[in-house]
Amino acid sequence: MDDLILTPLYSGSSGNSTLIKCGGTKILIDAGFNCKRITEALKSIKEEVSDIDGIFITHTHSDHTGAVDVLVRKYNIPIYGTESVINRINKYCSKPHDRELDRVINNFEDVKIGSLTIKSCETSHDSSDVSVCYKVTNGVRTCMVATDLGFVSDSIMDFAKEVDAAIIESNYDEYMLDHGPYDYMLKKRVKGKGGHLSNEDSARLIRAMAICGTQKFILGHLSENNNTPQLALESVTKYLQSYRDNILESISIGVAERYTPTKSVIV
Repeated sequence: MDDLILTPLYSGSSGNSTLIKCGGTKILIDAGFNCKRITEALKSIKEEVSDIDGIFITHTHSDHTGAVDVLVRKYNIPIYGTESVINRINKYCSKPHDRELDRVINNFEDVKIGSLTIKSCETSHDSSDVSVCYKVTNGVRTCMVATDLGFVSDSIMDFAKEVDAAIIESNYDEYMLDHGPYDYMLKKRVKGKGGHLSNEDSARLIRAMAICGTQKFILGHLSENNNTPQLALESVTKYLQSYRDNILESISIGVAERYTPTKSVIV
């Protein structure tokens, strides 16, 4: 069995895209920024956008879909998403594409592409469509991309079991958000159940997943205004250390790069 390999191409409030591959099968989770940025990111790790077998969209905020319009028309790559996601993508695309490339997914349904099986779980994020997170397996190992969660529901917690590696949202530091430039309503939205996970929220989810056996974590989707990589990592580490057990010693935690590919994780 070929290795399952997870590579964040870039991750943050500006744009998000993650490459997951196993053998000759390659998919993207989200396609933010633009086609040029994704093409350059893939080439920098010796991959080609023309080899992508499918793009799985979590939701249609622009930092997750900015490149979709051009990618689907230029490379005829199938796009997967909830029915509301697919419908919204077709409304904002500047030019029509082959609708046979649109693939509607259902909650917890297995989607098989080559050597990979992909499954989705709804999140509470406040997009105008049904937002999801994804779990990907090669039948032996499993990884998860969990950003824009809003909050960790019971269904997401169940979904996060039996995962070997994960990208986990660590969007904001509470102090930076409270004392930062956002207005009151935006701060309230970010903190709300339709918003994002704080560093502390992320730490709690990581601990719960680590207890269930997850060993490799990447902190992702950091806010450019309300967080820093060092602060996110320090906050999560401090929380895990507070339990005075060996959880922290049994896992690895990194932070995804905002604009360039992060070192791949062999799941």
